Amino acid sequence: MSERKPYPTPMKVLIQRAKEEKEARKAQPCRMLEEPPDNGLLALELVEVAHQVYRARQSVLFGLSKLLQVVPVQRRR
Repeated sequence: MSERKPYPTPMKVLIQRAKEEKEARKAQPCRMLEEPPDNGLLALELVEVAHQVYRARQSVLFGLSKLLQVVPVQRRR
């Protein structure tokens, strides 16, 4: 019978850390970056494109909600 090696980080600590990260994401679900991250993985030329896409998404969702208030929608079962 083989014995399992212990985790480098205890499981309780991992679970607690995951819960804290989940709560942090709930508190601030969407945020725009002002500065690129230190690891340099952000493509600077795409920052403005990402902002435009985000604003366009908001516009589409707003327009869709207005449309659904005017046009009756039926769903199938």
